[in-house]
Amino acid sequence: MWSSLKLKYDEADYFLSQLKVHVKHPKIFLFYLSAFLSSARSVTFHLQKQAASQGKTDLYRQLQRELLSDKVCQFFIDARNQTEKESYLQLSLFYMNGMPQKPGEKPAWMVRAIASITIGSNEPFFKYIDEILERDWDCAHRIYSSHGHYQEQFVWMFKGYPTGTGKAGYKKVLSACEEYLDRLWALLVKFRIQLDQAFQDQLGDREQK
Repeated sequence: MWSSLKLKYDEADYFLSQLKVHVKHPKIFLFYLSAFLSSARSVTFHLQKQAASQGKTDLYRQLQRELLSDKVCQFFIDARNQTEKESYLQLSLFYMNGMPQKPGEKPAWMVRAIASITIGSNEPFFKYIDEILERDWDCAHRIYSSHGHYQEQFVWMFKGYPTGTGKAGYKKVLSACEEYLDRLWALLVKFRIQLDQAFQDQLGDREQK
């Protein structure tokens, strides 16, 4: 049972690792985010099935109530439902570049562009991102090529996140996904501990009889 649940958890963790690899590839990033949301949600579905097979549906329901009362977990459940049934999530993308002011210093970062993804609208989002990359690539080589320390970052943000910052509730997508995965792991561990304890209690009752 546990090897199956751990494998399902590892699947979600794999998709998270691919999100980190593809932050500079908008379409692929969206594909892996969709895969992560579905895979992470299925961890609880598999847990529910395993609990039923052990005759511990009541224990699962107790943990399910705790999960649904967690605003972060509820955010991801809603995000998965939207992605599966409606459309991709609305995300914000902050494109930044930086270079040290003096040799040996850490780079000073500057936001060069901010874009909001609303899939299904008439806004040519991916074309806009390609234009940003092409323009900044030219800029980097014409102005900063001799410096040798030019860097860039893509920072993907959820909006309306429960623990997000600012009026828009911004939260880095990668950090939020890690936060959710940690909660799912804690759920699996808690279920296993309580299930083992329940079996030990049953064994003790039988020995007393």
